[in-house]
Amino acid sequence: MRKAIVLGTLACIGCCKPNGPGENGTKVLGTNPCTGATTHRVPVPSGWRGSVAVIFDGWKDGSCRDDVVCTGRPDVYLGDIDRSKSNECPSQEFVALAPSHPAESGPWPPEVPLFQRQPETVDFAFWLVASEGRQMVEVESTAVANALDAMLLYNNFATGVSLRFQSPRGTDSHGSFHHVVPGSPEARRIGDSCYRADEMASATDVRVYESNALNVYYISLYGSAQAGIDCWEHGHREIMYISYDLGGSLAKLPHEIGHALGLVRPRRWWGHTDSVPGFPGGETNLMNSGVTDVGGITLGQVYRLNFDSAAWFNRLGQVSSRLFRTCQEDPTLAAPCPKLALSTPGRWPP
Repeated sequence: MRKAIVLGTLACIGCCKPNGPGENGTKVLGTNPCTGATTHRVPVPSGWRGSVAVIFDGWKDGSCRDDVVCTGRPDVYLGDIDRSKSNECPSQEFVALAPSHPAESGPWPPEVPLFQRQPETVDFAFWLVASEGRQMVEVESTAVANALDAMLLYNNFATGVSLRFQSPRGTDSHGSFHHVVPGSPEARRIGDSCYRADEMASATDVRVYESNALNVYYISLYGSAQAGIDCWEHGHREIMYISYDLGGSLAKLPHEIGHALGLVRPRRWWGHTDSVPGFPGGETNLMNSGVTDVGGITLGQVYRLNFDSAAWFNRLGQVSSRLFRTCQEDPTLAAPCPKLALSTPGRWPP
C-alpha cells in the first residue's frame, strides 16, 4: 500500500508551459497521462480556483500504475481507473494536500470535496540574542521578516504545513520573539552551537526553550561560522541557529525549517539535494545546501514532510490518524515512499 496524492496550490512559481486546456477546462502539463480524461473527477469545494496535481498508484488504463501525475486548474480527471482492480495492485494509497490545508487520506476515489479542513500547525519560538536598542530592533525586524517569508513559502508550495507564530504588537509585547541580552545567563545557556542543544532542552534555571515548538536562535556568530544550521544530527531538530552577523539569504530560515520538519534524507548528504544527480529545481530547490532563492519543492519532498517517520508531526504525535512510514534513504528508489525527486514536469508548484 502506498499512495495516490492530490496537491493544490494558490501560486504559480517556476511554471512549466501547459500543452493547453483538456476536456472540461483541465490543463495538461508536459506528458500528463490524463489528457482528455473526463471520468473520475477529483472533487474540490465549490468555487475552488487553485491548481491541482494528482499522483496515483493503482489500476488505470488496463494495468497497475505507479506515480501517475495528473494536473488541472481547478478540475482533474483521472480517466479509466478501477478501485476494485486496484486492490490487486502492489501499491495503492490516497493523500491530499492543498495550500493552507492539512494532508488528507482516505478511500479512493474520494467521494466528498477535499481541502475543507484547517491546516496542521507548527508553533515557533524565536530567541534573539542582541544588545538592547538599535541592534535588538534590527535583529527582531529581520527575524519577523524571515518568519513571514517562510510562512508564505510553505503555504504557496502546498506543503500541508502551516507555520504559526505571533508577531510583535508593540514595545511591551513581543509575541513569539524573545529578547536575550548578550552575556546574560540565558545567552550563556544558548551558546553558539548545536553542542549546547541538550543543555537548552533540559534547562530549568533559565527559560531558553519551548518543548512543543521549533526554537530559532538568532545569534551574533555561529560557532562553525555557518549562516545557519538545524540541530537534527544532534538529536534536536526543534533547535536551529541563524547568524545575523554572517548575512546569509532569505532562504536560510525556510531551508533549516525543512530539516526540522523532516527533510533529513538522504542522510549521507545531510538531507541536501545538490548531490542527487538531475534533481528538479537544481540550486533553487528548498533543500539545496546553497539555496539563496527558493524556487521549488518536489512532490516527493512534500510527501516526506507529512508522512515520513522523521516528520515533525510524527514526533509530536499530533496526527493520530495518519500513517507514518520510514522513507527510503536512496533518493532514486520509488518505495516505500515516492521517489524523492518525483515532481510534475518542471518545478513544483505547477
